[in-house]
Amino acid sequence: MLRKEIENLQKHIENNNKKKQELENQMGEIMTRHQDKHKHFTDLKAKAVQLHKITVELQSKIVKSPEEYASRSSELKKVIEMKKEERQELNDSIQKKKLQIKKNESAQELVKDLKDKFQINSKDTYKQLNCCVSSY
Repeated sequence: MLRKEIENLQKHIENNNKKKQELENQMGEIMTRHQDKHKHFTDLKAKAVQLHKITVELQSKIVKSPEEYASRSSELKKVIEMKKEERQELNDSIQKKKLQIKKNESAQELVKDLKDKFQINSKDTYKQLNCCVSSY
């Protein structure tokens, strides 16, 4: 009878150990899911804060009165005009540089042509001098 009681207690302990193991496994799974949900919540919260900042920034740019609209429009038109002027200055500068390059190329060609002519003339002059010197 005592053995049966011991066996019953051992079975009861084994069953409790199994249940404990199952509960621990479930608890581990629940903790993992909780951590995942918490991370997802944290990510969403960070995105919400970022979107709020963007919204506040955009709201500050919203024109709320006709005067502000006219002022902002005027500012943007000035910026556009400045950009156009800068672009025109750059284009003018590029055209001047291109013209200068063409002039430089022309000057280089002229120098090359004169050098070639000078070399030809110098050969002829040398030949003539040799002829004159040899005839003396």
